[in-house]
Amino acid sequence: MDRIHVIEMEGTLLVKRLVVLPGHRVRVSNDNPAYESFVVDPHLDEFRVIGKVVGSLRAI
Repeated sequence: MDRIHVIEMEGTLLVKRLVVLPGHRVRVSNDNPAYESFVVDPHLDEFRVIGKVVGSLRAI
């Protein structure tokens, strides 16, 4: 699942890279090194995967 997803954590929408770890945990990471990765239990009520990012729009 090492792809970019939209997730909801504690009511906030985030765009993050998700990696499934052993023990049914998920590492939530950023392509921006200024932000640290963290590990969550995907069964918690405050964590929800909304969907996979399939593209992006950019101004030319």
